[in-house]
Amino acid sequence: MGIQQELEDLKYINLLIASIECELKKHRELLYSLPGILAEIERDTAERIQELKQQSQKTLELINKLESSLQVNILIERYLHGKKWEEIALDLSYSKSNLFREHGKAIKNLEQLKQLECSQT
Repeated sequence: MGIQQELEDLKYINLLIASIECELKKHRELLYSLPGILAEIERDTAERIQELKQQSQKTLELINKLESSLQVNILIERYLHGKKWEEIALDLSYSKSNLFREHGKAIKNLEQLKQLECSQT
């Protein structure tokens, strides 16, 4: 998976986890009299949530390895907090064109970091 896709996925992981937890709640209500089936669903759900949290954590750890705190902030605000470019520009006191430029640099730096990590393993 490319770094851009990992960042896009980061936007939706928390929403997906919330959705999975909501679905589990419904299963608990419907299947309370079938503890064996419910236990299996709960186990599968816990595993899926853990996988999603690990995926999110891995991406966040990579972002935090960037040397530029501006680049880290841009990526966190955009992909973790889901802010629009206008909001980020206002919050960080940068023009959108500067944000786009730094965002591009951040993506390149993340790709290099990821390649470095892959070559070390």
